[in-house]
Amino acid sequence: MAGSPGGPTALARMVATAGGLVAATGIALFPWRNLEVTHGLAVGAVGASALLLHRRHIGAQLAARGLWIASGILGTLNLILGPWSQSQASAMVIAGTGAALFALGRSGLDGAKERGVFAPSKYRAPLLVALGLAVADALGFAFYGSILLESWGLWTSNLIFAAALATGAFGLVRMRTWGLLALGATHASIIVAGLVGALRLPLVVQTVYGLSSAVALVALSPLLALAGKRLLSSEPETTGYRIAVPQSATAAPVDADLDAEADVDAAAAAEPVPPRRYRVG
Repeated sequence: MAGSPGGPTALARMVATAGGLVAATGIALFPWRNLEVTHGLAVGAVGASALLLHRRHIGAQLAARGLWIASGILGTLNLILGPWSQSQASAMVIAGTGAALFALGRSGLDGAKERGVFAPSKYRAPLLVALGLAVADALGFAFYGSILLESWGLWTSNLIFAAALATGAFGLVRMRTWGLLALGATHASIIVAGLVGALRLPLVVQTVYGLSSAVALVALSPLLALAGKRLLSSEPETTGYRIAVPQSATAAPVDADLDAEADVDAAAAAEPVPPRRYRVG
């Protein structure tokens, strides 16, 4: 149903759009007491997924899936642990997000080849898993952080983790090493914070996000190892003097003899020696 890896079919987009709208409706049905801002942001964000899925950009595709994953997880937890009066709304969220995820599958995640778009030559599947989890976790942390902020005016680590995950995901989508390192450090910090009880989340949600961070770290581990190896093997920069290198030497092909000649020419240009005097007579 998802169509080709490059893009979803019209039917898949239709089902995913309907699923996103059903999930947004379910979120709107929850009793949001004195949380008008969080309510509006949650409904608007999940409703926006119905538009994001029509964009070909990998960022939009990941954002839509992250919204569905985060909403589906919270809806499932609320269906199991929440009051019976909210079961209908939870079921709508689960059904809508599940239908949207099933309809799209991996369509739209493998076809973007434009300049500057996420297109790794290796480890694409693990990176997509890590990015999807990062976006979903960022949305979850933002949700709980906004509840605490709006209810009691508390600025918690939830908002910090949400911003860090979103920033790292943005960097990794742009294929930047700092994005990879930021995600690795943030996921590790989430695990540590959960183990020491520093997360301002319900215990079951702490467990879910701790496991999610562990899975993300496993998915990122090949590239984290490569990045660490590259950083450790890089030679330290040495302070030197700027010297003038002849243009002919810089344009020459890489060759040991030519390099040696370039060094000699460069040294002569940097430190000219006095002309040798000859005796006549």
